[in-house]
Amino acid sequence: MKTNSWLTPGRATMTNQPEGATRRDVVVVPARGASRRFGQPKALAILADDPRAMVRRVVDLYAGTDWDAVLVVTTADLGPAIERLVADAPGVVVVTAPAGGDTARTLAEAWAALASRGEAWTHAWVHPVDMPHVAPATLAVLRDASGRAPRRQVRPAWHGRPGHPVVVPATLAEALAGHAMNSDAPWRELVARAAGAGLVEEPVAVPVDDPGVVLDHDVRPGDHGVAGRMEDR
Repeated sequence: MKTNSWLTPGRATMTNQPEGATRRDVVVVPARGASRRFGQPKALAILADDPRAMVRRVVDLYAGTDWDAVLVVTTADLGPAIERLVADAPGVVVVTAPAGGDTARTLAEAWAALASRGEAWTHAWVHPVDMPHVAPATLAVLRDASGRAPRRQVRPAWHGRPGHPVVVPATLAEALAGHAMNSDAPWRELVARAAGAGLVEEPVAVPVDDPGVVLDHDVRPGDHGVAGRMEDR
């Protein structure tokens, strides 16, 4: 593999399985954002279309199913409240990390937490906490696509717009881990730069008929609305 000055090996921040090992999928739910435009922590917010908090809605898509673990990465001040909300969800762990940075930093914190727990994993599904509208059927489509291209990042696209969840192979996470921990950039930017330099394979975009993959909540809706924005991050 080529090398590049901006992409330097970091310390081991994850526990990988050898090539050809049984696939193990984990979920990472980023919930470290300040939610300034939304007006309250989005993880704790309840929308008009469902009585569950957003973090619980996202967790319930995965907990107790075919995913081996679910990590919610948040800040120390939100940790206790989130722990109460997900206490009875099987296989869910709340990880706290300092505020600051963008998605790349959040994922680096997740890789480090998985390593410290001794979790062996091959793929991480990154699902932001403010995107509770993804259909379960979409997850099956992405799992199938990732199974056909296990060494490439896979993400859904709705009418050409990239969305979430993003399926990140452990090999890609390991290649970018050292840079991600010290980065203020979005994860997608790190991946794009590495792919453009020929250091990693290009991500796979999977067309899906599910607007939930691009619908997030950056601005708080009215008391009777669930309006969000179509994301591009």
